[in-house]
Amino acid sequence: MKNSGLVITSKWIYPVVGTPVLQGAIVIRNGRIEAVGTRDAILSAHRDLEHLDYGEAIVTPGLINLHSHLDYTALGPLDTSASLFDWIPSLMKSVSKWQPIDFFESALYGARLNALAGTTMIVDSSYSGQSAEAISHAGLKGVVGLELFGLDKNRFELPWKNWLERLAKLENEGSAELKNAIAEGRVVLTCSPHAPYTVCPPLFREAKKWAETRQLPLLSHLAESPEECGWLQGGSEIIDAYLIKVMPSIPERDTATLLKSIDWKKASHSPVAFLKEHELLSNRLVAAHSIHVNDEDVKLLKAAGVSIAHCPRSNARLRNGRAPFSSYLKAGVNAGLGTDGLPSTDSLDLVAEANFALNLHRAAEPESKLSAPDLLEAMTMGSARAIGMADKIGSLEAGKRADIAVFKIAPQAAEFVPEVAARFAEQFADPADTLIRFPTRVEAVFVDGESIVEGGRLRNMQTYARQ
Repeated sequence: MKNSGLVITSKWIYPVVGTPVLQGAIVIRNGRIEAVGTRDAILSAHRDLEHLDYGEAIVTPGLINLHSHLDYTALGPLDTSASLFDWIPSLMKSVSKWQPIDFFESALYGARLNALAGTTMIVDSSYSGQSAEAISHAGLKGVVGLELFGLDKNRFELPWKNWLERLAKLENEGSAELKNAIAEGRVVLTCSPHAPYTVCPPLFREAKKWAETRQLPLLSHLAESPEECGWLQGGSEIIDAYLIKVMPSIPERDTATLLKSIDWKKASHSPVAFLKEHELLSNRLVAAHSIHVNDEDVKLLKAAGVSIAHCPRSNARLRNGRAPFSSYLKAGVNAGLGTDGLPSTDSLDLVAEANFALNLHRAAEPESKLSAPDLLEAMTMGSARAIGMADKIGSLEAGKRADIAVFKIAPQAAEFVPEVAARFAEQFADPADTLIRFPTRVEAVFVDGESIVEGGRLRNMQTYARQ
Protein backbone atom coordinates (compact mmCIF):
# COMPACT_ATOMS: atom_id res chain seq x y z
CA MET A 1 0.00 0.00 0.00
CA LYS A 2 3.01 2.27 0.40
CA ASN A 3 3.20 3.30 -3.26
CA SER A 4 -0.50 3.37 -4.02
CA GLY A 5 -3.31 5.53 -2.75
CA LEU A 6 -5.57 4.57 0.11
CA VAL A 7 -8.49 6.15 1.95
CA ILE A 8 -9.20 5.18 5.56
CA THR A 9 -12.54 6.10 7.11
CA SER A 10 -13.93 5.63 10.62
CA LYS A 11 -16.32 7.14 13.13
CA TRP A 12 -13.55 9.33 14.55
CA ILE A 13 -10.29 10.66 13.18
CA TYR A 14 -8.25 12.09 16.04
CA PRO A 15 -5.36 14.06 14.52
CA VAL A 16 -4.00 15.27 17.93
CA VAL A 17 -3.04 18.56 16.28
CA GLY A 18 -6.40 19.98 15.31
CA THR A 19 -10.02 19.11 15.98
CA PRO A 20 -11.29 15.50 16.03
CA VAL A 21 -13.29 14.72 12.91
CA LEU A 22 -16.56 12.84 13.28
CA GLN A 23 -17.15 10.48 10.35
CA GLY A 24 -13.68 11.35 9.12
CA ALA A 25 -11.23 10.12 6.52
CA ILE A 26 -7.51 10.08 5.77
CA VAL A 27 -5.85 9.91 2.37
CA ILE A 28 -2.52 8.05 2.24
CA ARG A 29 -0.22 8.14 -0.76
CA ASN A 30 3.41 7.03 -1.10
CA GLY A 31 3.76 6.45 2.62
CA ARG A 32 2.57 9.92 3.60
CA ILE A 33 -0.67 11.51 4.71
CA GLU A 34 -2.07 13.53 1.83
CA ALA A 35 -5.27 14.83 3.43
CA VAL A 36 -7.52 14.59 6.48
CA GLY A 37 -11.17 15.57 6.36
CA THR A 38 -14.76 14.44 6.48
CA ARG A 39 -15.71 11.12 5.02
CA ASP A 40 -18.07 12.43 2.37
CA ALA A 41 -15.72 15.14 1.11
CA ILE A 42 -12.68 12.84 0.96
CA LEU A 43 -14.48 9.98 -0.74
CA SER A 44 -16.05 12.32 -3.27
CA ALA A 45 -12.63 13.70 -4.22
CA HIS A 46 -10.83 10.34 -4.27
CA ARG A 47 -13.20 7.83 -5.86
CA ASP A 48 -10.31 6.06 -7.58
CA LEU A 49 -8.45 5.06 -4.41
CA GLU A 50 -8.71 1.89 -2.38
CA HIS A 51 -11.07 2.43 0.56
CA LEU A 52 -10.87 0.82 4.01
CA ASP A 53 -13.81 1.60 6.28
CA TYR A 54 -13.26 0.73 9.94
CA GLY A 55 -16.71 1.78 11.11
CA GLU A 56 -17.02 2.24 14.89
CA ALA A 57 -13.38 3.05 15.43
CA ILE A 58 -11.01 5.80 16.51
CA VAL A 59 -8.07 6.51 14.22
CA THR A 60 -5.06 8.14 15.86
CA PRO A 61 -1.43 8.74 15.00
CA GLY A 62 0.69 5.66 15.66
CA LEU A 63 1.60 5.70 19.35
CA ILE A 64 5.19 6.37 20.44
CA ASN A 65 6.57 4.39 23.37
CA LEU A 66 9.12 6.81 24.81
CA HIS A 67 10.91 4.40 27.15
CA SER A 68 11.33 0.65 26.93
CA HIS A 69 13.77 -2.22 27.32
CA LEU A 70 12.73 -4.73 24.66
CA ASP A 71 15.76 -6.94 25.37
CA TYR A 72 14.08 -8.39 28.45
CA THR A 73 10.50 -8.94 27.28
CA ALA A 74 10.66 -12.73 27.37
CA LEU A 75 11.23 -12.66 31.14
CA GLY A 76 7.67 -11.43 31.63
CA PRO A 77 6.72 -9.78 34.93
CA LEU A 78 9.84 -10.45 37.02
CA ASP A 79 10.04 -10.49 40.80
CA THR A 80 6.91 -8.37 41.11
CA SER A 81 7.28 -7.63 44.84
CA ALA A 82 10.88 -6.37 44.68
CA SER A 83 12.08 -2.78 44.86
CA LEU A 84 14.45 -1.42 42.20
CA PHE A 85 17.85 -2.41 43.59
CA ASP A 86 16.75 -5.94 44.45
CA TRP A 87 15.00 -6.26 41.10
CA ILE A 88 17.90 -5.20 38.82
CA PRO A 89 20.32 -7.91 40.04
CA SER A 90 17.52 -10.45 39.59
CA LEU A 91 17.04 -9.22 36.04
CA MET A 92 20.75 -9.45 35.24
CA LYS A 93 21.03 -12.93 36.73
CA SER A 94 18.09 -14.10 34.61
CA VAL A 95 19.82 -13.12 31.35
CA SER A 96 23.43 -13.85 32.37
CA LYS A 97 23.68 -16.86 30.04
CA TRP A 98 21.71 -15.44 27.13
CA GLN A 99 23.26 -15.28 23.68
CA PRO A 100 22.50 -12.59 21.06
CA ILE A 101 19.79 -14.79 19.54
CA ASP A 102 18.03 -14.96 22.93
CA PHE A 103 18.02 -11.17 23.21
CA PHE A 104 16.78 -10.89 19.62
CA GLU A 105 13.88 -13.27 20.13
CA SER A 106 12.96 -11.57 23.39
CA ALA A 107 13.11 -8.12 21.79
CA LEU A 108 11.12 -9.28 18.75
CA TYR A 109 8.41 -10.52 21.08
CA GLY A 110 8.36 -7.08 22.71
CA ALA A 111 8.28 -5.25 19.38
CA ARG A 112 5.31 -7.33 18.25
CA LEU A 113 3.47 -6.69 21.52
CA ASN A 114 4.00 -2.98 20.94
CA ALA A 115 2.59 -3.23 17.42
CA LEU A 116 -0.48 -5.10 18.66
CA ALA A 117 -1.05 -2.25 21.14
CA GLY A 118 -1.03 0.44 18.44
CA THR A 119 2.59 1.57 18.83
CA THR A 120 4.55 2.40 15.68
CA MET A 121 7.70 4.00 17.17
CA ILE A 122 9.69 2.56 20.09
CA VAL A 123 12.37 4.49 21.98
CA ASP A 124 14.47 1.76 23.54
CA SER A 125 17.52 1.47 25.77
CA SER A 126 19.43 -1.70 24.93
CA TYR A 127 22.74 -3.12 26.06
CA SER A 128 22.73 -5.96 23.53
CA GLY A 129 21.62 -3.81 20.60
CA GLN A 130 19.26 -6.57 19.52
CA SER A 131 16.22 -4.37 20.01
CA ALA A 132 17.29 -2.49 16.88
CA GLU A 133 17.23 -5.75 14.95
CA ALA A 134 13.86 -6.65 16.44
CA ILE A 135 12.24 -3.31 15.62
CA SER A 136 13.42 -3.47 12.02
CA HIS A 137 12.24 -7.07 11.59
CA ALA A 138 8.83 -6.19 13.05
CA GLY A 139 8.37 -3.40 10.50
CA LEU A 140 8.22 -0.69 13.16
CA LYS A 141 10.28 2.43 13.75
CA GLY A 142 12.70 2.98 16.59
CA VAL A 143 15.27 5.11 18.33
CA VAL A 144 17.62 2.66 20.02
CA GLY A 145 20.14 3.87 22.57
CA LEU A 146 23.05 1.51 23.16
CA GLU A 147 23.57 1.61 26.90
CA LEU A 148 26.77 3.07 28.30
CA PHE A 149 28.33 2.46 31.73
CA GLY A 150 31.53 3.66 33.42
CA LEU A 151 32.26 5.26 36.81
CA ASP A 152 35.99 5.99 36.74
CA LYS A 153 36.48 9.61 35.69
CA ASN A 154 40.20 8.98 35.18
CA ARG A 155 39.61 6.10 32.78
CA PHE A 156 36.44 7.06 30.97
CA GLU A 157 38.15 6.79 27.57
CA LEU A 158 38.12 2.98 27.70
CA PRO A 159 34.35 2.45 28.15
CA TRP A 160 33.75 5.16 25.55
CA LYS A 161 36.07 3.39 23.08
CA ASN A 162 34.31 0.10 23.80
CA TRP A 163 30.94 1.73 23.25
CA LEU A 164 31.99 3.14 19.87
CA GLU A 165 33.19 -0.33 18.86
CA ARG A 166 29.86 -1.87 19.86
CA LEU A 167 28.02 0.73 17.82
CA ALA A 168 30.21 0.16 14.76
CA LYS A 169 29.71 -3.60 15.04
CA LEU A 170 25.95 -3.22 15.16
CA GLU A 171 25.98 -0.89 12.15
CA ASN A 172 28.42 -2.95 10.09
CA GLU A 173 27.41 -6.48 10.99
CA GLY A 174 23.68 -6.05 11.36
CA SER A 175 21.12 -7.84 9.24
CA ALA A 176 19.96 -6.57 5.86
CA GLU A 177 16.67 -5.57 7.51
CA LEU A 178 18.46 -3.41 10.07
CA LYS A 179 20.79 -1.84 7.52
CA ASN A 180 17.82 -0.94 5.30
CA ALA A 181 15.90 0.48 8.27
CA ILE A 182 18.88 2.64 9.26
CA ALA A 183 19.42 3.82 5.67
CA GLU A 184 15.74 4.78 5.35
CA GLY A 185 15.66 6.50 8.76
CA ARG A 186 13.17 4.05 10.26
CA VAL A 187 15.68 3.00 12.92
CA VAL A 188 18.05 5.48 14.54
CA LEU A 189 20.96 4.38 16.72
CA THR A 190 22.09 6.65 19.53
CA CYS A 191 23.67 6.58 22.97
CA SER A 192 22.06 5.81 26.31
CA PRO A 193 24.27 6.75 29.28
CA HIS A 194 22.45 4.62 31.82
CA ALA A 195 22.12 6.94 34.84
CA PRO A 196 24.05 9.50 36.91
CA TYR A 197 25.05 6.77 39.39
CA THR A 198 26.49 4.45 36.72
CA VAL A 199 28.13 6.98 34.36
CA CYS A 200 30.75 9.47 35.55
CA PRO A 201 30.41 13.09 34.34
CA PRO A 202 33.30 12.99 31.79
CA LEU A 203 31.88 9.86 30.16
CA PHE A 204 28.34 11.28 30.18
CA ARG A 205 29.78 14.43 28.58
CA GLU A 206 31.35 12.41 25.76
CA ALA A 207 27.96 10.85 25.05
CA LYS A 208 26.24 14.25 25.13
CA LYS A 209 28.79 15.76 22.75
CA TRP A 210 28.53 12.79 20.39
CA ALA A 211 24.71 13.01 20.27
CA GLU A 212 24.68 16.78 19.81
CA THR A 213 27.18 16.60 16.95
CA ARG A 214 24.90 14.13 15.16
CA GLN A 215 21.67 15.89 16.22
CA LEU A 216 20.39 12.76 17.94
CA PRO A 217 18.39 12.27 21.14
CA LEU A 218 20.30 11.11 24.22
CA LEU A 219 18.52 8.58 26.44
CA SER A 220 19.05 8.20 30.17
CA HIS A 221 17.39 7.29 33.47
CA LEU A 222 17.14 10.21 35.90
CA ALA A 223 15.90 10.76 39.45
CA GLU A 224 14.22 7.36 39.45
CA SER A 225 14.65 6.38 43.09
CA PRO A 226 15.29 7.80 46.59
CA GLU A 227 18.51 5.76 46.65
CA GLU A 228 19.81 7.58 43.56
CA CYS A 229 19.20 10.91 45.27
CA GLY A 230 20.97 9.75 48.42
CA TRP A 231 23.96 8.34 46.52
CA LEU A 232 24.56 11.56 44.59
CA GLN A 233 24.23 13.60 47.79
CA GLY A 234 26.87 11.62 49.66
CA GLY A 235 26.28 7.91 49.60
CA SER A 236 23.91 4.96 49.57
CA GLU A 237 24.95 1.55 50.86
CA ILE A 238 22.21 0.00 48.73
CA ILE A 239 23.53 1.48 45.50
CA ASP A 240 27.15 0.75 46.44
CA ALA A 241 26.27 -2.91 46.99
CA TYR A 242 24.40 -2.94 43.69
CA LEU A 243 27.32 -1.35 41.80
CA ILE A 244 29.83 -3.78 43.29
CA LYS A 245 27.61 -6.64 42.14
CA VAL A 246 26.76 -5.52 38.61
CA MET A 247 29.29 -3.01 37.26
CA PRO A 248 31.85 -4.32 34.74
CA SER A 249 35.26 -5.08 36.22
CA ILE A 250 37.83 -2.30 36.01
CA PRO A 251 41.44 -3.20 35.11
CA GLU A 252 43.75 -2.92 38.13
CA ARG A 253 41.02 -1.44 40.30
CA ASP A 254 37.98 -3.17 41.78
CA THR A 255 34.63 -1.40 42.00
CA ALA A 256 34.64 -1.22 45.81
CA THR A 257 37.95 0.64 45.79
CA LEU A 258 36.76 2.92 43.00
CA LEU A 259 33.59 3.85 44.89
CA LYS A 260 35.67 5.09 47.82
CA SER A 261 37.62 7.43 45.54
CA ILE A 262 34.69 9.10 43.75
CA ASP A 263 34.88 12.84 44.36
CA TRP A 264 32.36 14.20 41.87
CA LYS A 265 29.25 13.93 44.05
CA LYS A 266 27.94 16.92 45.99
CA ALA A 267 25.84 16.87 49.15
CA SER A 268 23.44 19.61 48.08
CA HIS A 269 22.58 18.26 44.67
CA SER A 270 19.47 16.52 43.44
CA PRO A 271 20.02 14.29 40.36
CA VAL A 272 18.76 17.11 38.12
CA ALA A 273 20.98 19.72 39.80
CA PHE A 274 23.89 17.27 39.52
CA LEU A 275 23.48 17.11 35.74
CA LYS A 276 23.12 20.88 35.61
CA GLU A 277 26.35 21.35 37.61
CA HIS A 278 28.23 19.18 35.13
CA GLU A 279 26.60 20.81 32.07
CA LEU A 280 24.84 17.59 31.11
CA LEU A 281 21.28 18.89 30.68
CA SER A 282 20.27 19.62 27.09
CA ASN A 283 17.32 19.65 24.73
CA ARG A 284 18.61 16.36 23.34
CA LEU A 285 18.13 14.56 26.66
CA VAL A 286 15.17 12.22 27.13
CA ALA A 287 15.08 11.54 30.88
CA ALA A 288 13.15 8.43 31.88
CA HIS A 289 11.16 8.43 35.13
CA SER A 290 12.28 11.77 36.67
CA ILE A 291 10.26 11.09 39.81
CA HIS A 292 12.28 12.70 42.61
CA VAL A 293 12.43 16.35 41.63
CA ASN A 294 11.67 19.63 43.34
CA ASP A 295 10.30 22.90 41.99
CA GLU A 296 13.78 24.18 41.13
CA ASP A 297 14.52 20.95 39.26
CA VAL A 298 11.40 21.43 37.16
CA LYS A 299 12.60 24.93 36.24
CA LEU A 300 16.03 23.57 35.30
CA LEU A 301 14.48 20.87 33.09
CA LYS A 302 12.25 23.42 31.39
CA ALA A 303 15.10 25.88 30.81
CA ALA A 304 17.33 23.19 29.30
CA GLY A 305 14.57 21.76 27.08
CA VAL A 306 14.83 18.28 28.59
CA SER A 307 11.99 15.86 27.76
CA ILE A 308 10.52 13.45 30.31
CA ALA A 309 9.56 9.83 29.61
CA HIS A 310 6.80 9.17 32.14
CA CYS A 311 6.42 5.49 33.14
CA PRO A 312 3.87 5.46 35.97
CA ARG A 313 3.18 1.71 36.15
CA SER A 314 6.86 0.79 36.36
CA ASN A 315 7.44 3.57 38.89
CA ALA A 316 4.71 2.07 41.06
CA ARG A 317 5.73 -1.58 40.55
CA LEU A 318 9.32 -0.93 41.65
CA ARG A 319 8.20 1.22 44.60
CA ASN A 320 9.96 4.32 43.34
CA GLY A 321 7.15 6.82 43.77
CA ARG A 322 4.97 9.06 41.59
CA ALA A 323 6.43 11.54 39.12
CA PRO A 324 4.94 15.08 39.12
CA PHE A 325 3.53 14.68 35.62
CA SER A 326 0.91 17.39 36.02
CA SER A 327 3.58 19.80 37.26
CA TYR A 328 5.70 19.06 34.22
CA LEU A 329 2.83 19.84 31.88
CA LYS A 330 1.86 22.98 33.81
CA ALA A 331 5.46 24.24 33.68
CA GLY A 332 5.73 23.56 29.96
CA VAL A 333 8.22 20.70 30.28
CA ASN A 334 7.79 18.40 27.30
CA ALA A 335 6.71 14.93 28.39
CA GLY A 336 5.83 11.66 26.72
CA LEU A 337 4.68 8.27 27.90
CA GLY A 338 6.63 5.02 28.11
CA THR A 339 5.85 1.53 29.32
CA ASP A 340 9.39 0.63 30.45
CA GLY A 341 10.24 -3.06 30.03
CA LEU A 342 7.77 -5.88 30.55
CA PRO A 343 9.64 -7.31 33.58
CA SER A 344 8.77 -4.14 35.54
CA THR A 345 5.25 -3.43 34.35
CA ASP A 346 1.92 -5.07 33.55
CA SER A 347 1.99 -4.83 29.74
CA LEU A 348 3.52 -2.96 26.80
CA ASP A 349 0.17 -1.29 26.09
CA LEU A 350 0.49 2.51 26.06
CA VAL A 351 -3.26 3.05 26.27
CA ALA A 352 -3.30 1.04 29.50
CA GLU A 353 -0.37 3.17 30.68
CA ALA A 354 -2.37 6.30 29.95
CA ASN A 355 -5.40 4.96 31.80
CA PHE A 356 -3.27 4.22 34.86
CA ALA A 357 -1.63 7.65 34.68
CA LEU A 358 -4.94 9.47 34.48
CA ASN A 359 -6.39 7.65 37.48
CA LEU A 360 -3.16 7.83 39.50
CA HIS A 361 -2.65 11.57 39.19
CA ARG A 362 -6.31 12.39 39.75
CA ALA A 363 -6.33 10.26 42.90
CA ALA A 364 -3.21 11.97 44.25
CA GLU A 365 -4.27 15.44 43.10
CA PRO A 366 -8.07 15.73 43.16
CA GLU A 367 -7.80 19.28 41.82
CA SER A 368 -5.79 18.10 38.81
CA LYS A 369 -7.06 19.12 35.38
CA LEU A 370 -5.15 16.30 33.67
CA SER A 371 -7.31 14.93 30.87
CA ALA A 372 -7.49 12.11 28.35
CA PRO A 373 -6.45 14.45 25.51
CA ASP A 374 -3.36 15.38 27.56
CA LEU A 375 -2.38 11.73 27.76
CA LEU A 376 -3.08 11.07 24.10
CA GLU A 377 -0.90 14.03 23.17
CA ALA A 378 1.84 12.74 25.48
CA MET A 379 2.02 9.38 23.72
CA THR A 380 2.02 10.98 20.27
CA MET A 381 3.24 14.57 19.80
CA GLY A 382 4.93 14.83 23.20
CA SER A 383 7.05 11.80 22.45
CA ALA A 384 7.66 12.93 18.86
CA ARG A 385 9.00 16.27 20.13
CA ALA A 386 11.22 14.44 22.61
CA ILE A 387 13.08 12.59 19.87
CA GLY A 388 13.17 15.52 17.44
CA MET A 389 10.66 14.03 15.01
CA ALA A 390 7.59 16.20 15.51
CA ASP A 391 7.85 17.35 11.90
CA LYS A 392 7.56 13.76 10.67
CA ILE A 393 5.30 11.80 13.06
CA GLY A 394 3.05 12.26 16.09
CA SER A 395 -0.04 13.73 14.44
CA LEU A 396 -2.30 13.13 11.46
CA GLU A 397 -1.39 16.06 9.22
CA ALA A 398 -0.82 16.38 5.51
CA GLY A 399 2.81 15.75 4.65
CA LYS A 400 3.63 13.62 7.69
CA ARG A 401 4.49 9.94 7.54
CA ALA A 402 1.45 7.68 7.49
CA ASP A 403 2.03 6.05 10.90
CA ILE A 404 -1.51 5.27 12.02
CA ALA A 405 -3.34 3.22 14.64
CA VAL A 406 -6.97 2.15 14.40
CA PHE A 407 -8.78 1.34 17.67
CA LYS A 408 -12.07 -0.47 17.35
CA ILE A 409 -14.63 0.54 19.95
CA ALA A 410 -15.39 -2.74 21.69
CA PRO A 411 -18.98 -3.94 22.03
CA GLN A 412 -20.63 -2.84 25.25
CA ALA A 413 -23.33 -4.63 27.19
CA ALA A 414 -25.82 -1.88 26.40
CA GLU A 415 -25.51 -2.61 22.70
CA PHE A 416 -27.35 -5.85 23.30
CA VAL A 417 -30.35 -3.95 24.65
CA PRO A 418 -31.69 -1.87 21.74
CA GLU A 419 -33.77 0.36 24.02
CA VAL A 420 -30.69 1.81 25.73
CA ALA A 421 -28.10 1.46 22.97
CA ALA A 422 -28.63 4.97 21.57
CA ARG A 423 -28.50 6.54 25.02
CA PHE A 424 -25.33 4.61 25.84
CA ALA A 425 -23.67 5.73 22.61
CA GLU A 426 -24.07 9.37 23.65
CA GLN A 427 -21.45 8.80 26.36
CA PHE A 428 -18.81 8.42 23.66
CA ALA A 429 -18.71 12.06 22.62
CA ASP A 430 -14.99 12.51 23.35
CA PRO A 431 -12.83 10.11 21.30
CA ALA A 432 -9.75 10.58 23.52
CA ASP A 433 -11.78 9.73 26.62
CA THR A 434 -13.34 6.80 24.80
CA LEU A 435 -9.94 5.47 23.84
CA ILE A 436 -8.41 5.71 27.30
CA ARG A 437 -11.46 5.12 29.50
CA PHE A 438 -13.51 2.49 27.68
CA PRO A 439 -12.75 -0.91 26.13
CA THR A 440 -11.14 -0.70 22.70
CA ARG A 441 -8.97 -3.07 20.71
CA VAL A 442 -6.36 -2.44 18.07
CA GLU A 443 -7.83 -3.27 14.69
CA ALA A 444 -5.09 -2.01 12.38
CA VAL A 445 -1.65 -0.39 12.39
CA PHE A 446 0.15 1.27 9.48
CA VAL A 447 3.81 2.33 9.32
CA ASP A 448 4.66 4.60 6.40
CA GLY A 449 1.35 3.50 4.93
CA GLU A 450 2.31 -0.19 5.09
CA SER A 451 -0.11 -2.48 6.91
CA ILE A 452 1.57 -4.03 9.96
CA VAL A 453 -1.55 -5.15 11.84
CA GLU A 454 -4.89 -5.95 10.24
CA GLY A 455 -7.95 -7.46 11.89
CA GLY A 456 -6.11 -7.30 15.21
CA ARG A 457 -3.43 -9.69 13.92
CA LEU A 458 0.17 -9.18 12.84
CA ARG A 459 0.63 -9.49 9.10
CA ASN A 460 4.26 -10.61 9.37
CA MET A 461 4.74 -13.57 11.68
CA GLN A 462 7.96 -14.79 10.09
CA THR A 463 10.10 -16.89 12.40
CA TYR A 464 13.88 -16.85 12.45
CA ALA A 465 16.17 -19.86 12.76
CA ARG A 466 18.31 -19.90 15.88
CA GLN A 467 22.01 -19.63 15.13
